[in-house]
Amino acid sequence: MLKKKCKLGRYRFGYMSILVILSTVTMIYQMNKFELVTSLISQLNYKTELQDIQRKEFSSHALNPVKTAGRQLKNKPNIFNANLTLSQWDSRHLFKFLDSVLSGDKFVELSNKYDVCLATQGSLEKLHSLVSVTENWSGPVSVSVFTADLLEHRNPKTVELISNKLLYPQNHLRNHARRNCQTKYVYLTDIDIIPSTGMADNLQEFLRQSRCEKLCAYVIPVYEIDKNVSFPQNKYQITNFAKEGLARPFHQMIYVNGHYSTNYKMWEDNTRDVQDAVHVNHNVTKCAGWYEPFYVAHAATPDFDERFIGYGFTRNTQVYEMIAAGYQFQVLSPIFSCHWGLQNITEVYNPWRKKQVFMNSRLITTFKSEIDARHRNVAQFPALPLHADSRQTRSDWRTQIPATQTLELGRIP
Repeated sequence: MLKKKCKLGRYRFGYMSILVILSTVTMIYQMNKFELVTSLISQLNYKTELQDIQRKEFSSHALNPVKTAGRQLKNKPNIFNANLTLSQWDSRHLFKFLDSVLSGDKFVELSNKYDVCLATQGSLEKLHSLVSVTENWSGPVSVSVFTADLLEHRNPKTVELISNKLLYPQNHLRNHARRNCQTKYVYLTDIDIIPSTGMADNLQEFLRQSRCEKLCAYVIPVYEIDKNVSFPQNKYQITNFAKEGLARPFHQMIYVNGHYSTNYKMWEDNTRDVQDAVHVNHNVTKCAGWYEPFYVAHAATPDFDERFIGYGFTRNTQVYEMIAAGYQFQVLSPIFSCHWGLQNITEVYNPWRKKQVFMNSRLITTFKSEIDARHRNVAQFPALPLHADSRQTRSDWRTQIPATQTLELGRIP
């Protein structure tokens, strides 16, 4: 199994750094490094340097992205800087890490210019999402990419099938992406979460003026949007999409408790700030169940627990510890992020993923007792279903927070 990681500061390869995460190392040292990087680059042939090569050297029907990338790499012998024997193990010797395999020439400059870095992670077949992400994000980006034993497969459907049957190490990748950011703040996302236009610059102004009185995490609302609409350019457009049923809060029909407490209705009801600078719209005062927002926070937030591998209780256990440590979650406006496609539970929760959620749920009792002992500040979360009831209506989800499923936030030891 092989995993890869890259840092990006826009969408040109000249700005990219790649880092690698390895697990089982059978035959790994015999792996051809040239083939490794050309496989990665072939996945990024949309609006990248490969597209430039296509226009200059080939007709669109004749381009072979792997061979073309190979020609370019042969002319740049130092572009791939990896010594697979100098990797580092994780704490349980399940995965290995390689840093700065491919370093972008703009990453350091952008890290000095901005106070916030976008840290993200994804699997190989989703690398194309980086194009949309970096078109809207002008700051530094650290990306952790899972590749497993996919280098032999060029068919995207084959890659997707294999990825779905592996235990995807989300929290390892998240930690690795965050640690390779060089900024004071980190905006942690998934690779297919696309920030609103100009977010890096807008956040920069806010963060330099913010005066957080204690530990703060700034929640950025994330919407699923219909694949047939254009990407919303501002808050006015995304709220209109929501009213028309063309957008809805992230994972509304998959895991309702994950973003319940962000209170999208309060965010949407504030229609007077569309042209305003980034500001705190409201505080999250009560947490419903296992809260898992996408947020911007200081880089020194707690690590993600790497015992949770695969799907289920990965992001929300980290937020659980943040709540225990006394973090205050504040929802920002008018910025937001989007995910293409209105997801439903039947598409996402296949039997394999349900099994992973169940396996991770067996670790929860131990995890909660450890967090309680570490911080001595956490109320017990109630027992909750593993996913949302897809029959629950949008209005029910957005306006009603059962009192029996709430947790007071921001308590200080």
